[in-house]
Amino acid sequence: MKRSLRFFMGLSGLLMMSGLLCGQGGVPRYCRTDAGVLGPYPNDGSVKVGDACYGTKNGQRYEGVAVMSKSGGGGDDDSGGGSKGSSTSKGDVPRYCKTDAGVLGPYPNDRSVKVGDACYGTKNGQRYEGVAVMSKADN
Repeated sequence: MKRSLRFFMGLSGLLMMSGLLCGQGGVPRYCRTDAGVLGPYPNDGSVKVGDACYGTKNGQRYEGVAVMSKSGGGGDDDSGGGSKGSSTSKGDVPRYCKTDAGVLGPYPNDRSVKVGDACYGTKNGQRYEGVAVMSKADN
């Protein structure tokens, strides 16, 4: 019995250490923007996959969505919506929101939001309501 207990204690300690050694494996550290996937950035856990984020490149600020890796995947795949292995392409659902502050995004869309539906976006920490559009160019 003592041997089993030691084994499980050692195994749980090993699992805890592996979590510490891997760093913040459970939180996104990259931001997918129009300028590409930027980062890594520190994350205290308050930003989740798909949340609005921003990154800087050559002194320019770019807004985007939080992703887990440099490859830009939000965890399952790089489609930004749909399920793993689906044929969803980035161009078939709206990922931007046209607001009084301009066209904001891109944002994730699980196909529940259609062009013209109500949406919201954030800019400089402020929430703006608007309508869903297909691209940044939709003014």
